[in-house]
Amino acid sequence: FIQLSKYCDFLLLHQIQLKDVCLQESSEVDMHFVAQDVGIEAKYLQLFAAFFDIFERNDWLESVDQRGLYKVLDIPVVKQEDIVAMREALVEKYPFLDGHVHLVTTCAESYWPILIGETAATEIMFPGGSNDLVEPMYKNNPLSDIFNEQVTGVTLEYLKKWSPKRKVRILEIGAGTGGTSANVLKAIAESGADVTYIYTDVSSHFLAYGRKTFGIHYPFMDFALLDVGKEVSPQGFRMHSFDIVIAANVLHTTQTMDVTLGNVASLINGDGIVVINELTSFTIFSTMTFGLLDGWWAFDDPENRIKGSPLLSPLGWKDLLRRVG
Repeated sequence: FIQLSKYCDFLLLHQIQLKDVCLQESSEVDMHFVAQDVGIEAKYLQLFAAFFDIFERNDWLESVDQRGLYKVLDIPVVKQEDIVAMREALVEKYPFLDGHVHLVTTCAESYWPILIGETAATEIMFPGGSNDLVEPMYKNNPLSDIFNEQVTGVTLEYLKKWSPKRKVRILEIGAGTGGTSANVLKAIAESGADVTYIYTDVSSHFLAYGRKTFGIHYPFMDFALLDVGKEVSPQGFRMHSFDIVIAANVLHTTQTMDVTLGNVASLINGDGIVVINELTSFTIFSTMTFGLLDGWWAFDDPENRIKGSPLLSPLGWKDLLRRVG
């Protein structure tokens, strides 16, 4: 994944250079002026600022005043043939990253139409409503598989605690394309445990996908809309009625983490647990891809988040969980 990040760095720089943004060595560049000059939509200004932060992380720029003014350092000129060569070498050496490379390249090649409002990011990332571009991020690659297996292992461990004494109620928040669900559901079915598994998401599109993909195979499933950033009771969920709540790579997309964790806590019964799987460091890949989606920048509590992203650090999670209890 280090090599993927390096590819992302140069891919992003190439796209900026295609727009003839003045990045001459020893000159100064004002991020806000550039954004205004090229017509960046207001909702993408945080993402555009994150791009400049990425250049600073690479020592290509140096912040001058913390307000968007940068001194240009030694920036390489990146040509299309350089990007193609890097991409081919990366996929050849790490075939399991093919999906990641395809997604970030597809997004980057559409940056300018997206950033100036000519094209919706969802049309690029979910063409025709398809999940094919984003699915490889959540399963069938070494990193996601490790964490999906850990979530499954913890779920089974606690499932054994209650089953077969009684029916166990499990709720998954933001199930999306089912990257985590697939492992967990298969393991539950093989265990023979008596469960009800509620597959939830804020999007009816993903619920329809879940029904089609998993519902026909696992009769113990139900499906429901849930926005965990809001109170759960008015959405039809009984308070403190679940034994296990699973949330994989979703809680960071909500507006206010203290409120969100309070809502999660309201779902769990006195003996229940919540299994959380989240990124805990800034990644250029996530910024260049999911940073195009409105939910990535929906937060209003930057003091809880890692700079330039909606993610929380490990210490941030510890502090948050301590506050919520």
